Amino acid sequence: IDFPGSTIVVKKNKVLYPFTVFLDGPPHEQVSTRNALLLATPKQEDAKRWTESLRRSVYGPQSSENTTKFQLQDSDDEGEEEEEKDTAVRYGDKIRLSTRTAYDSKASPGVVQIFNKLDRSYFVVPPVGPAIAPELYADATFTVLNPCWPRNLSSTDKKDLKELSGFGEELRYGVKVLLADTKGRVWYQDGYYAFGKARSDIRETKETRLIFHRMSAGSREGDIVYYGQNNLLIEATTLKSKRLKPVRNYKKGSSRLVGGYINCNG
Repeated sequence: IDFPGSTIVVKKNKVLYPFTVFLDGPPHEQVSTRNALLLATPKQEDAKRWTESLRRSVYGPQSSENTTKFQLQDSDDEGEEEEEKDTAVRYGDKIRLSTRTAYDSKASPGVVQIFNKLDRSYFVVPPVGPAIAPELYADATFTVLNPCWPRNLSSTDKKDLKELSGFGEELRYGVKVLLADTKGRVWYQDGYYAFGKARSDIRETKETRLIFHRMSAGSREGDIVYYGQNNLLIEATTLKSKRLKPVRNYKKGSSRLVGGYINCNG
């Protein structure tokens, strides 16, 4: 939806304020006027009100309303116990991400989940809601990968990664990483929502690389990332675009999910 704030003149010098409704919605960067509807109202306030109402009803919270913050949690399924557990997040670690949905103000923070549909496995924000069968979703566990590691890794288990350069080094804020699910699929997006896809099936220039930032006083780029830290912003980028886009919670108005999906296209 675009509201330029300009005017158009019709019969008898009557002035109207136009706004355009595009069928091509976010996260696409280029929209087409072939799939658009041009509307106009006699008052600028009405045009603004229509624009804002349509945005909220179709897209949900936008921009500053929908800045998704995350918390890093250690995965419980590694089967390893240490007497003095190092709380720094390291390359090769298995982690979970916790966040709060932007679509239900009463919902508590929860772990990002994987929603298995017929064609893809999407990353979603809880609560999923009663419309989705419980066997179709589960908490998502991600392995922290160095983008320089081989793109044809057959396993993300620590025993299979420990010989790789940089394995076990601390993850730092401001550094590009990959997150792979338990099937080795990294974050990828070519539509509205992020999902897992094998690196070998993605052009290297289009694979999604993630950057963690801590939005707290005193935090600096280059600091070590620790488990349990919250107020984290995640940005996504690719070698092709090089643009940094915040990872957000998003869903279309027709979605059956209560909490919505993860979007890494801004």
